[in-house]
Amino acid sequence: EARDDAERRAAATLLQRLEERGKVRRADVVASLTVPRGEAHLDSTLVRFLRARKGDVDAATEMVEQAMAFRRRHDVDNILSRPLAAPVLKHLHAGIYEGFLPSF
Repeated sequence: EARDDAERRAAATLLQRLEERGKVRRADVVASLTVPRGEAHLDSTLVRFLRARKGDVDAATEMVEQAMAFRRRHDVDNILSRPLAAPVLKHLHAGIYEGFLPSF
């Protein structure tokens, strides 16, 4: 949540900058980056990116674009809908049922 009006304005500027640059759509940010998911959490999500870049709107814009590009490239939003590879399952099984996580 924004601490004050200045942070709220910075979040609005960040969103405007993202829309102007056209690399990231508002709906994609809401669907992929908000936690919990939803439009109601967009401002707090943008504020997190701004704080990570010490209020620098340009740096935060770049960071959001890079985060969205990474999520698209690695299909992060759908990764759990696919079956896990056998080595990954074996690794998880060892960690859960045997109490340790061996290296791959």
